Amino acid sequence: HWKWICLWQKPAHNSHAVGYHFMMGILDDVLMELQDCALPLLKDVIVTDKEDVAFKDLDVAILVGSMPRRKGMERKDLLKANYPDVNHAKVKLQGRKVGVYEALKNDSWLKEEFITLVQQRGADIIKAGKLSGATPAVKAITDHVRDIWFGTPEGEIVSMGVISDGNSYHISDDLLYSFPVILENKTWKFIEGLPINDFSHEKMDFTAKELAEEKKNCF
Repeated sequence: HWKWICLWQKPAHNSHAVGYHFMMGILDDVLMELQDCALPLLKDVIVTDKEDVAFKDLDVAILVGSMPRRKGMERKDLLKANYPDVNHAKVKLQGRKVGVYEALKNDSWLKEEFITLVQQRGADIIKAGKLSGATPAVKAITDHVRDIWFGTPEGEIVSMGVISDGNSYHISDDLLYSFPVILENKTWKFIEGLPINDFSHEKMDFTAKELAEEKKNCF
């Protein structure tokens, strides 16, 4: 089991990386790779296993902790009911923004094969490389930090895992669940009242049920 906490400090653009003492060798490797990148906005990287050093004068803390999944390992099959909902997604097609359903004109594929493809993507990556992929997680983290720090652009809605208390989509309170939100001044706000069809409601309820079961198993 390992834990790597990435911590960002501005305006000097320092990065702190903290881990268990037996992980210092791996963090040293990360330090060398960051140095080799010669990133123009990165002034310094501090590698430490001391929390008082790592958490001093921080603006952003990113905590990533888990055992990398290997072939055959499961986490409730990574919540099998978790599914992609593209009802409100837009794509550019011939110079204009259109809904995904309109663009593809293949409802059955989006409701069946596409969902299975996304659900099994992690397993496919493990099958190919024997470990779970890190790049999608890194992309999600950077997108979230950007939106939290700078806010969402005018008219843009993002999906973010937030506490479910007070939502209008009939998801039980006290769950970390992905909702449509906007962010301003480092504060998120639900986008209320998006139309949800019966198919999506069924999938959302199933996902919420599994999250509640996982919460019960953990606590």
